[in-house]
Amino acid sequence: MNKLDFTGSNFNQIKKLISVNLEYNRKYCFNFLNAYSVYLFKKNDVFNKSLSIVENNNYNFIDSAYIALVLRLKFFKNIMRLQGPNFTEQFLSNKELTTDQKIFFIGFENKDLDFISRKYFLNRENLFTYNPPYIKGIRFAEAERKKIITLINKSKSSYLFIGVGNPKQEILGNDILSQICVSGIFNVGAAFDFITNKKKRAPVFFQKIGLEWLYRLITNYKYIHKRIIPTFKGVLFAFSSARYKLIKTK
Repeated sequence: MNKLDFTGSNFNQIKKLISVNLEYNRKYCFNFLNAYSVYLFKKNDVFNKSLSIVENNNYNFIDSAYIALVLRLKFFKNIMRLQGPNFTEQFLSNKELTTDQKIFFIGFENKDLDFISRKYFLNRENLFTYNPPYIKGIRFAEAERKKIITLINKSKSSYLFIGVGNPKQEILGNDILSQICVSGIFNVGAAFDFITNKKKRAPVFFQKIGLEWLYRLITNYKYIHKRIIPTFKGVLFAFSSARYKLIKTK
């Protein structure tokens, strides 16, 4: 079984990494993984192999407070946590990263692009989207992947955000990275719903103490309760299956 490598950094270092990779046309995927993701990495071969493709430069950031705690105990280090919604807000708000850059979103509708162009003062003409049909499996069919690749390349985008849920988005991103024009893929999950106000995010207090899952359980029990046991297993798996390193920006 492959080890799951997590990485950590502050946003300024990440911004530098993004800029350098864009300048040299280096391809990469950013994944924001929680304890459920660790469980899937352990249990699902397709997901495991997707995150283990060395040439795709997967940067796995810690979304879960409990995974961060496990890694602190395991390595006695100051473990940095970066959640998908926070990264998305910071990225879209940063003019150094977005000015004159085209961005493609998978999982958005056109009205969502209108909303975020106003919210983040982005050039609407540089924003593109495709909302694929829902699939029950974890990997999109080849015909659908080809359609997505064609649309992205036609847009000539530099960045791709995918928000179709874990593990579909990570598998899709790694499947298409080598065939699309973008430099970086950001698999951000529920961030789309939060930044467009379709769903209410847990209050900051719940986020800081690592009980965001409890808030979501209370407000969305039908969806969340099935993940409780796998999530706790993911926390345990992190002790044996997770490693940590600081991000390199050179």
